[in-house]
Amino acid sequence: MDINNYFNLNNYNIDSILKLFKEYQKVVNENKILKNSLKISSNPTKKASKPTPKFYLTPKAIKIIEKCVKTLKQIDPISGWFLHILAISGCRGTEMQKVKMQDITP
Repeated sequence: MDINNYFNLNNYNIDSILKLFKEYQKVVNENKILKNSLKISSNPTKKASKPTPKFYLTPKAIKIIEKCVKTLKQIDPISGWFLHILAISGCRGTEMQKVKMQDITP
């Protein structure tokens, strides 16, 4: 075997080993990415929400609300009556759609 051929074979082997090493590095990097994505997907994303506190009206709070509604009726009649309707019905404003005044008044 010629010495030049020996060096050529060594260069070929080094090139192939470098290619294998680069491929190995790619596989290792992809493996890290997949492991991280697996960790992220296995973690619960939604934490248990705390229950919202209930708001109970006491007789004192009811009197204060009625007083505020009466005062608002004197200042701005439309807003006052709207709040009066909300107070007596106990519903939110979004539930008040398509309600006529004749349905509410006694």
